[in-house]
Amino acid sequence: MKNDLQMLDSFLQANMFLFSENKENVKEHLFLQDKIELIIMIEILLFGLSTINSITSLYRKLNKNKRS
Repeated sequence: MKNDLQMLDSFLQANMFLFSENKENVKEHLFLQDKIELIIMIEILLFGLSTINSITSLYRKLNKNKRS
């Protein structure tokens, strides 16, 4: 009986350890996921800004040609 209790205790301790490790992995995964989403948003913003810059540049060239 004592042997069974020791085995059960060891099993529970191992599960608690695995649970705490899994909890840390989930936190790290969520942290990385947030960083990836932030990088994607920055890339979309930069693409939008470069598109606006290109359109503005074309508009200025067209207006310059109309004045000439």
